[in-house]
Amino acid sequence: MSTATENDAEGTGGYKAKSAVDAQKDQIERLMKRVDRDIEIKVSKEKEYKGPKDFVRNVTGSSAGAGSGEFHVYRALRRKEQFRMKLLDEKERQELENKEFHEQWDSIRQKEDEKTAKNREKRNRRKQNQRHKQKQTGKSQDEGNGAQDAKANQSDDEAEERADTEAKKIKLQTSD
Repeated sequence: MSTATENDAEGTGGYKAKSAVDAQKDQIERLMKRVDRDIEIKVSKEKEYKGPKDFVRNVTGSSAGAGSGEFHVYRALRRKEQFRMKLLDEKERQELENKEFHEQWDSIRQKEDEKTAKNREKRNRRKQNQRHKQKQTGKSQDEGNGAQDAKANQSDDEAEERADTEAKKIKLQTSD
């Protein structure tokens, strides 16, 4: 004989969860029994408004002389207009927040790039001074050390290029 949860999983029984936790647990168990099937996750859509109509009939409001049915028409039109205005205000607010975010992001990114460039210059000057000192003293480096120094310079350049491409990718993704 099968239990209540097995009946529910099979879709044959009248098992009812006692709490939200039980319901969620049962739902997860049902999903885990069907691992081979794909799960569809519904994403909420953005609110849309069709826009105002070109011609509006029944333009009377809640004034004297209007029939009993006219007020309901007026109220429905007013509600639609208020909803449209709310959506426009919300869209404007989101655009403003997005613009401010991108301006702040760009300023931070620019400061970081300036700091990176400054440190790169400093590092290159130090390397140049070190090479200059070695030439002055007449000491020559071993072939292995020179090759390692060249590899280090190459890896620094490659790392900077990778960082620049990553930054461009992020910037493109955030602008979408």
